[in-house]
Amino acid sequence: MLFRLLLAAWLMLGGAPLSAQADLADRELIIQHLGDQYRDAEGRQIVTGGVRVTIGRDILMTADELIYYTNTNVIEAAGNVKIDYTTEMGVIEIAAQTVRYDVNNRGAVFEEVFSQFGDEFYFVGSRLEAYDRGTYFVINNGKVTACNQPVAQWSMDISHATIERGGYAVVRNAKFRIKRLPVIYLPWFIIPVLSQRQSGFLQPDTGSSDRNGSFFSVPYYWAPRADFDATFVPAYADKAGFNLDLEMRYMPRHNFLGELKGTFYLDNIIGDQAVADRPTEDGKPLKKKRFRADWFHRQKLWNADFTMDIESGSDFSVDRDFLEEAEQTRIRDYTYRARWARGVGRDHLSINLGRLDRILSLTEAERANGLNPAVIGIHALPDVRYYQPKRHIGAGFYYRNQIYAGWYEFDNLGGNQLDGDLSRFGMDLELSRPVELTSFLHARLGVAAFGASYSGDLSSAVPDGNETPGNDNDVKRDEERGSAFGFAELLGPRLRRTYDLEDRRLVHYFDTGVDIRAGVGRRKDSFIESIEMDELEIRLNQTRDDVSSVWRMNHRLFTGPRGKVRPLGEIEVSQEVSWESDNGADRPNEPIKARFRLSGLGGLHGNGFIDYNPDEGVLDALSFYGSVNKGNWRGYGGYVKRRSSTDMNQVQQESFIGISELRLDRFRSRFKLYIDYDILQSDVKSQQLLYGYQGQCVGFTINYVRSPFDSSNANNQDFLRFTVNLRNLGELGTKF
Repeated sequence: MLFRLLLAAWLMLGGAPLSAQADLADRELIIQHLGDQYRDAEGRQIVTGGVRVTIGRDILMTADELIYYTNTNVIEAAGNVKIDYTTEMGVIEIAAQTVRYDVNNRGAVFEEVFSQFGDEFYFVGSRLEAYDRGTYFVINNGKVTACNQPVAQWSMDISHATIERGGYAVVRNAKFRIKRLPVIYLPWFIIPVLSQRQSGFLQPDTGSSDRNGSFFSVPYYWAPRADFDATFVPAYADKAGFNLDLEMRYMPRHNFLGELKGTFYLDNIIGDQAVADRPTEDGKPLKKKRFRADWFHRQKLWNADFTMDIESGSDFSVDRDFLEEAEQTRIRDYTYRARWARGVGRDHLSINLGRLDRILSLTEAERANGLNPAVIGIHALPDVRYYQPKRHIGAGFYYRNQIYAGWYEFDNLGGNQLDGDLSRFGMDLELSRPVELTSFLHARLGVAAFGASYSGDLSSAVPDGNETPGNDNDVKRDEERGSAFGFAELLGPRLRRTYDLEDRRLVHYFDTGVDIRAGVGRRKDSFIESIEMDELEIRLNQTRDDVSSVWRMNHRLFTGPRGKVRPLGEIEVSQEVSWESDNGADRPNEPIKARFRLSGLGGLHGNGFIDYNPDEGVLDALSFYGSVNKGNWRGYGGYVKRRSSTDMNQVQQESFIGISELRLDRFRSRFKLYIDYDILQSDVKSQQLLYGYQGQCVGFTINYVRSPFDSSNANNQDFLRFTVNLRNLGELGTKF
């Protein structure tokens, strides 16, 4: 402290620096001191007492005494030498007892040295050499660590190491220690040591699972350019065999970017089985060569936004067989989507290509009977839409329209197991006018039409699997279907109530409404309007030509400081009512539907729905999903209960999912618990328990996952991974 005060005072009083004129390629050498300086008979400049040396913007050195050889541009410093070395590999901080520094090539030799490379990579040893303007370092007889502690949590005793321009170290004859305990001897290895993005090997990983056995992997990170990087992870499991992971990212322009993740497996467990004995999926045996891939790409194309999103795999069991997270054991969709969209004035044009393959979960009864999961497919090849949003056209009237054309393929779709191809061209048009009856009673009147011309052939498989054409869902060639209708929509009463609290305001809105729709169709047969899917089944929503109405009630809550409120929650209850009968018989009542959403109450968010069957007096479906984020704790929960669409007395699905993540900063720990519980079977479907600890220098993670079955549908599968994290030993550094 006294030295710094004296040096600052000397500089403020205008102490004249001793400048040496040297050919330094436009680098200025400045030597400042608090003590004496003189030139000896050999022409050396000798400086003592708080010496400070700067060379351009790259070098800052302090020492107790210094000798400057003017004829060779060499500096020898001794006593508490400290140098900040700005190199192509970043700033390197070095402290030593003595140093010999060559000003011309910025090379140096340090004795009895302590140095810091990057953020927190330390070396303590007898000798450190720097060459080629600070782009190559040699370390001899010392200790390296990422822990700046009296007793490092981890360290390596080394006899020799080199640190090269790429920012990684090649180490020889290393003894790895935890605290003072020697753990392993490594004759040679390579590690990154600086914080910039750089290529190099990362930390090895190991673990085991019941199915695949013990595995070991060594990742390699490749960063050839600032706008591209990739991570390759070759791995080997003693039972399953070889697999290769790839993660690649690119962003050559701000509007041209993407990310690819994938894994290729040579599954010896499947390959060693006879084809007839292999697990099957959708009636086909699994193959030895398996893969999983996810690719997202976005760019500008012909003055429009183009996006492509692909999630694919060789089969739907690959995630369960090579699981690492409990969420991967659940139902999977494989999707292939490409979208080109642009604005056309106030309108919007989009072209979509898509494919969806979904595997449906088996019920317990289906699994007990040895059935295989069904795979359904919906392919759009392509789907073109031109949308004209709602706009005012005069005299209080509003106009909205959508024109669409699409080509589709269905595979094993819905309860009738539809197969075949279908094309359609259609339009959905509406002309309406709002009417204000009173200050709290409103209405909307209008006419609308929608319809489509279909071409194609669909066939339906009956339960025994035979293809039978001619049912109500068949589509004849060049057959037009559609309807035109008028509607009246009554909105009201619309009520509002405000509650003023201490420093906040609570606003409650209550709305009611009734829609009445009457029209006539081109054909009385229904046609597919939309598709709903869940884990167990597919539901086809179809249009009907009759007189119907929908009543609804809506409650909305807003809260916040006075003058500025935000949504808090919403509940809507509705029911569709049909006014006609089926061949003289009363139609079953439509379910009463309740939808609710919680937008944020003490960190809690959630949404859900209830479908109540008034004829049977039971709930057809009940679902709720919510999340909470409170300080260091995050949680997620979901509950779903569905009844069979064919037998209302049978509950088809009832399950609960819960995820809890807790971070304890004081103990540098984190916990994760995941449970997927089947309430019908009183059994845990899948579960995960993770504990992680990250100290100042050393951390570890223990991850345990259990899946109820693998691709053989026969065995529980346990997965255990233990990972040791050594800070700054294999970190990727800064990414774009």
